Amino acid sequence: MPSEINWYIPNRVLYVREYGALTLDDTLATNEQAREHLDGSTRKLHILIDHTDLESAPRSLSGLVKTLDTFRHPNMGWFVIIGHGSNRYFRALAQFITHFFGISMREVDSLDEALAFLVEIDEDLEPFTEHRLAHHHEG
Repeated sequence: MPSEINWYIPNRVLYVREYGALTLDDTLATNEQAREHLDGSTRKLHILIDHTDLESAPRSLSGLVKTLDTFRHPNMGWFVIIGHGSNRYFRALAQFITHFFGISMREVDSLDEALAFLVEIDEDLEPFTEHRLAHHHEG
């Protein structure tokens, strides 16, 4: 399965890395894992989705609609998508989902930019992200 899901900041920010040739089944499985984290949370969670190494993704809108319940989960904070870059299809799809379904989503080019955005909208994350950014730049 060309995806991984882990806590970036425990119980606050999930990090999802999708890479290679992603299938609809991969997307649905990752969605289910994210939903389990949201169901078990007592506060808003943000999700970072890293598409830096994504080569292709499902183009079935009807299939992707099945994931919208996660986007609308009461514990869902922001989706921050990293690395769509110049892929016009992914950018258009993200904009469509954001506007048509009223989802809090942001597209950025890097992990640093994603963390800076999250701190901007959720100040409680600043102590966590400052430590991680410093560690990230040391390595």
